Amino acid sequence: MSTQIRRWWVSVDGRVEGPRSQAFILMGLQTGQLSSGVQLCPEGSAEWKRAVEWPEFMVSSPAASTLPPTPPPAQYQGSRTNDRILTNPRLPTLANALCIFTVVLLPLYWVLGAIVSIVTLEETDAGLAEFLYGFLVRGPISLGITIMLVVAGLRLRNLRASGVRLIKIGFIVDFALLAVSVFVAMPVVAFVAANDPNPSAQATGFASLLMLLQVLTGVGALAFEIVAFIWLLNNATTLPLDTSR
Repeated sequence: MSTQIRRWWVSVDGRVEGPRSQAFILMGLQTGQLSSGVQLCPEGSAEWKRAVEWPEFMVSSPAASTLPPTPPPAQYQGSRTNDRILTNPRLPTLANALCIFTVVLLPLYWVLGAIVSIVTLEETDAGLAEFLYGFLVRGPISLGITIMLVVAGLRLRNLRASGVRLIKIGFIVDFALLAVSVFVAMPVVAFVAANDPNPSAQATGFASLLMLLQVLTGVGALAFEIVAFIWLLNNATTLPLDTSR
């Protein structure tokens, strides 16, 4: 049988994942993240065997388990991922929380920020400096970061190593944007507003409530990003990720 490098479907606890690269499966077998009895099927084939029964993995696999292997699904339906929408059972809890945070919560937070900006602009007649920074600088940049992190979260959920790299980059850019906002943009906007001969009215009612909600959710999001970023720095190499993707 040919031992050319191929891609493989993997049956884990009755779920089909992949196709995964040969290097990914070899690493999983060597580290114990995949058992030697895991069921594999080459891409483009319908033949399922245990890893130790394929020539490509006989050398790297430990002795086969004496327990009967988990059978693959009776019929492969073409799904390349597990049946969970936002998470993956092979990822630890914090990694799954990262998937939910980046794919769902961050877009909702961006929408909240956009609503707050629009309502505040209408109720307080915001000055030109605040408008230019909020709508023409921070808004588009934060939207770009949000889109990148959504893509990163989906890739992480599908066990792609590129997802972790994109999350790290997105968080670093987000931290930098926050630093510029706090230490540069906000002081400039405050200075311009203080010297405005026609000061804006103060936001009241619904606008104030939205602004408070934005601040509270923003603090929570920042705290989670810091914790998740530090966790990724220490644990990214232990995740069961396909480094070829």
